Amino acid sequence: MKNIKYLLLVMLFFVSVFAVIRGLLLWRYIELAQDIDSATIIKSFLIGFRFDLTVTGYLIAPIALIGLIPRIGFSSSKTTRIISTIYLTITGILAFLLNIIDLEFFGHFNTRLNHLALQWFDTPEIVLQMLWESFSLPLYLIALIALIAGVYWFLRSISKLTFKRPERLTWYWQLAIYPLALGLIFLAIRGRISQWSPINWGIAYFSPHNFPNQLALNSCFTFMNDTLFEDADRTAGKEFADLMSVAEANRRTRGILDIDEQNLIPNHPIARIDSSGEKMPLNVIVVVMESLAADFLSSCGGVEDLGPEFDRLAMEGMLFPHFFANAGFTRNAVFSIVTGLPPMQGKPLINRMEGQYEFSGLGTLLRARGYRTRFYIPHDPHFDNMQGFTLANGFEYLTSKDNFPPDSAVSCLGVPDGVLYRRALQDFNQLEEPFLGMILTGSNHHPFICPDVPYPRYNPDDPNAERFDAFLYADYALGRFYEGIQEAEWGDNTLLVVFGDTGLNWQTKLELDLSLYRTPLLLVCPDVLDPGISSRIGSQIDVTATVMDILGGEWVNNTLGASLLREGDNHAIFHHSGVLGFIRGDYYFIRSRDGQKHLYAYPGLEPVLEQSGLAEQLYRDFAAFTITTHHLISARLQGVPELPVSVQK
Repeated sequence: MKNIKYLLLVMLFFVSVFAVIRGLLLWRYIELAQDIDSATIIKSFLIGFRFDLTVTGYLIAPIALIGLIPRIGFSSSKTTRIISTIYLTITGILAFLLNIIDLEFFGHFNTRLNHLALQWFDTPEIVLQMLWESFSLPLYLIALIALIAGVYWFLRSISKLTFKRPERLTWYWQLAIYPLALGLIFLAIRGRISQWSPINWGIAYFSPHNFPNQLALNSCFTFMNDTLFEDADRTAGKEFADLMSVAEANRRTRGILDIDEQNLIPNHPIARIDSSGEKMPLNVIVVVMESLAADFLSSCGGVEDLGPEFDRLAMEGMLFPHFFANAGFTRNAVFSIVTGLPPMQGKPLINRMEGQYEFSGLGTLLRARGYRTRFYIPHDPHFDNMQGFTLANGFEYLTSKDNFPPDSAVSCLGVPDGVLYRRALQDFNQLEEPFLGMILTGSNHHPFICPDVPYPRYNPDDPNAERFDAFLYADYALGRFYEGIQEAEWGDNTLLVVFGDTGLNWQTKLELDLSLYRTPLLLVCPDVLDPGISSRIGSQIDVTATVMDILGGEWVNNTLGASLLREGDNHAIFHHSGVLGFIRGDYYFIRSRDGQKHLYAYPGLEPVLEQSGLAEQLYRDFAAFTITTHHLISARLQGVPELPVSVQK
């Protein structure tokens, strides 16, 4: 057991040092914690322990693989112990150093250490001189030397004290313990027992305040995860770099969005001041329904009639049947809905370190107006990093499967739509108005397990009966939810927004078939909006601008969306697995994986063969949107900009 004792002492030492450095970060920026209660700060340290344990698990795993083997491991070989001490000293110093560097980095970027720390190292001589002149580097160097000596001495002492006497455990017992010990180290690395996903930065996001969330993170975790595993994904935004410059892309994007240059905020490519009459403090409920495909709704000309409740709602509101998801996956759709920007190719931004940035989306804007903000999901809060991303972007709380009794979940996707809606209604009845509630449903998704309630069933003999029954149940639950809104005291003062995260691949004809993306948008607020059907083409990035247009007042629009209630350019952008799609006006453009460009009439989808120049133009339109989005994020211009004095009113 001496081998296990040795590793446990090393782990205890490492996590203790990480905790001390976390304490230094708290002391260094104590003014950021002045309005935060001590229980929240304590929770930051407790969650931080999980990240520290994960980093420590990565550090000790290589030596554990050898050091726990009988007869050549720590207890049997002095050489193994020496190598272990040297290895742990080097890796430990590097891990501690990253956290120490973050004591200054955090103050400049308001986020933990990430790839931004490497951006200037193409000119190291200038950077080193700047660091020398800007910070107390001599003191840091002295501290570093002391740290190296201290770490080496401590690790050497652990080794000497642990293995002062021979190991009494027989070799076969050591061999039996070997897989168990490695399993525990693997669990430490994974950071979670849940089957859904391993530990990610979103687990640190438990508070509506940014500082305690950042305090919980480990700089080594954020830096290594960002630079080793995510940096390659950032090249996806540079795919069109040879096609046009950033300045040209920004100009082209502003042209498509019909942005008045006079309303632009200085030094921002698309941020503009927008206004629309008197401000109305309406409650806003946004329902993002799983796979709400227009092809299955009679109100949208669908081939099936699986949405009688939606169709009834459509008669009371403003319906946009030519509305599209910006991606074929929920996680990318949530990014576009929350930020008002199209998703980038590569690893979803919702999971990357950039997901910590505060974007100019609906949650951020309405929270600044004094709204209470809530986000609801049916499943694990860390699946697709939902909790971290939403709390970083204006939502005060996220309600997930963890907030329901265990028997409420009917499948791996958590609670059914009806249960989620009832919980949201209970919360809304208790919230101070105005409030924003965004609800992401999941019942209309595999494995299609629905509760036994009296909703209409599809023909059981049909091979798609299970799939269609789930659609019908989701529609039934939406109808009961709307009835609850109507009965509530706040119901008359509420804007209901309904659309899907995606459509549904159905009888596909094209490489990027519109069935997966066409999902109607429905706006219901009888006292404010007249019922009707709009021919406007739009997508999820337009939701923020459309809702803000209804709420009125002045606001800064730093999204790539526009209000669908106004006259404007008809377009929608989306992509999936390397295939690019762009609808503009009467045409639908597809760029295939092999680089071929295709043009179709919209909505009929007849091939257009004689317009190669138009296909190239739409390709450049897509590129402009992508380059502008990449520029906003990489230049940290994605947030709500402060108005300069010259334009403040």
